[in-house]
Amino acid sequence: METVEGVQKREIHLSELIAKACKYLDLSETAVRAPGKNRLESHARAVLALLVRESENLSIEKLGIFLARDASGLSKLANRLERKCSESPILAGEMDDLRKFVYNEDH
Repeated sequence: METVEGVQKREIHLSELIAKACKYLDLSETAVRAPGKNRLESHARAVLALLVRESENLSIEKLGIFLARDASGLSKLANRLERKCSESPILAGEMDDLRKFVYNEDH
């Protein structure tokens, strides 16, 4: 098992990662897939892109297909979120909590 930010990571399927992240963020998968740049949904897409990029078995391209978004745009969202996390301990802590929620098999 891989470890990211102190969280023990097990292999996860894209559908499970999306479902758990949406549950944690209190958003529906439909809302995350919807067109537009609504702030909350855009943040959720950035979170998903970052989590996918951190995993060994998932691809940003497959996430792009699921979200009907360009993979390069998702990669840019992930980069921006990663940069914001490095500047904000609060945001970094929230991402750590989200990772724990996503990779915990009890949820």
